[in-house]
Amino acid sequence: MLDSAQPGPLLAAAADVAAGPSRAYTGVSDDELVGALTAWQRTESWAAAGRLSAAAELIRRRPATGRARAGRAGVPLPWGKFCADELAAALAISRWAAEKMTGLAHDLATRLPLTRKALHDGIIDAYKAQVISEATRCLDVAAAATAEAAIVPDRVTGKTPGQIRAEIARAVLKADPAAAKQRREQAQKDARVELWREDAGTAAIVGFGLPPDEALAADQQITSRALDLKAARVPGSINALRVRAYLDALLGQDTAARYQTTASQPSSDSPSNDSPSDDSPGARDGDGPHSESGAPAGNRTPGDSVAPEQPSGTGPDGPPPARIRPAAKINLTIPLATLLGLAEHPGEATGFGPIDATLARTLAAQATGHSATTWCITVTDPDGHPLAHGCARKGQSKRKTDRRTRPPAPGNQPSGGTGPPGGTEPPGGTGPPGGTGPPGGYRTWRLRSDRLERLSGTGQAGLPELTVDLEPIPVSNCDHRHQTSAHDPSDRLRHLVEIRDGTCNWPPCQREAARCDYEHTIAFENGGLTCACNGGPRCRHHHHAKQAHGWKLEQNQPGYHTWTTPAGRRYTSGPIQYPI
Repeated sequence: MLDSAQPGPLLAAAADVAAGPSRAYTGVSDDELVGALTAWQRTESWAAAGRLSAAAELIRRRPATGRARAGRAGVPLPWGKFCADELAAALAISRWAAEKMTGLAHDLATRLPLTRKALHDGIIDAYKAQVISEATRCLDVAAAATAEAAIVPDRVTGKTPGQIRAEIARAVLKADPAAAKQRREQAQKDARVELWREDAGTAAIVGFGLPPDEALAADQQITSRALDLKAARVPGSINALRVRAYLDALLGQDTAARYQTTASQPSSDSPSNDSPSDDSPGARDGDGPHSESGAPAGNRTPGDSVAPEQPSGTGPDGPPPARIRPAAKINLTIPLATLLGLAEHPGEATGFGPIDATLARTLAAQATGHSATTWCITVTDPDGHPLAHGCARKGQSKRKTDRRTRPPAPGNQPSGGTGPPGGTEPPGGTGPPGGTGPPGGYRTWRLRSDRLERLSGTGQAGLPELTVDLEPIPVSNCDHRHQTSAHDPSDRLRHLVEIRDGTCNWPPCQREAARCDYEHTIAFENGGLTCACNGGPRCRHHHHAKQAHGWKLEQNQPGYHTWTTPAGRRYTSGPIQYPI
């Protein structure tokens, strides 16, 4: 009876009783256990339907500016530009995920009633509903109803997402072939390549919206190159060799040519698991200064040539694959102890994520081989919050005089109390105690070249001696050191703010600070200072959100930004936490 029961509070209670107080399912047979599993799944779908109905109601209350609220089921189209941002903050999800949720909520409320019912009844889950929603979005209301009715509920019950995707694709093509073609052509115009960190610490780089004919040809080309590598006796499974062929094509290198064999030599029929895998992952290109926090690090500037580093020797299976030095503007963050081989704390590559200590040292060692590499030092507190920063020069310091921290001038604070001396700790206690502040004045820090030579682990010679002039980063207090009377900040002010905040300071947003706008918290035209205590990095979207009706942003301490949404919810972001 429970196998066919409608999901809801009663079914959830029955599953909870079967699970027992410790969720050990004591005394439950295998058949009953599987029944409880499906009961929880249907309950989850029912709950998702409730969550999406709440999202639809938020859409109803957030019509686009100047648009009538009337629409199908009272849901406006379009809805407010920043509605998804409220969802993102409330649910701690990305803006991208929140926009997908609002799109699905709208479709279920207005144009896909059968799919909405199937989700509510536990026949499909939210992901399967998303598949149907996105596939039918190119259709008008009548055609969408036709395509939906062709598969829901009979041809989605018990089907996997892949099976449902194929079913709805056929239904869409049948309902309106011209609209399906237009959808594909539009997707090709919106094509993109994305990079992200996988859970294992490896990288994924994927193209979306590719022309199908070229993508199919490219896939065949990768396989052909992989077979050439196998014939050249490059070790690795065919999957590993396809990866090597893919990277060779992107990086303009030829792994096969590095092996002292020819295609005429016999190749082993036994695939090896020892595939070349020591290429370092890249990161998204960025704009503006790039710092290496916690320790020195490297980057490139646009226009630098990318040349493979010659190997120092050969391995048991032949020469290793070519190493490519870090690409343009890669920003590494490496704890000093890790850099010097004294600890195994993780590093971080901006736009990619955490990297293990060995890989961090490898990337830093490769960066030393290019003349355009720059190095910076960020001193942090014990929790990794930035306190002081400086960009390195090679050789001895050329600083003429020490500049010392001066107290804020009376009347120099913008309205709202931005940057009070000895401010209080922000809500949640995420920052350093109020009033401690960063170290005052400038300090000179040097790292001798013989210490840097330990980066490569092979005693690489010729590495630079670095000199860094450190200055405080305004986190709790601000001395207005780099304040300017102009609207636009100086390069130095922008750089220090990017180091302090790390990313766009709307809490769910992870766009790197170097790719964001420098934006005044209190508008410049309203008397706001161009200073670290009244500005921060905000991506263009959240720059506009801050200026939208019903939104408010406060910066009661230089490094802390408190947002208030139209719903009255408050969210605070603090300075970035670097690896230590």
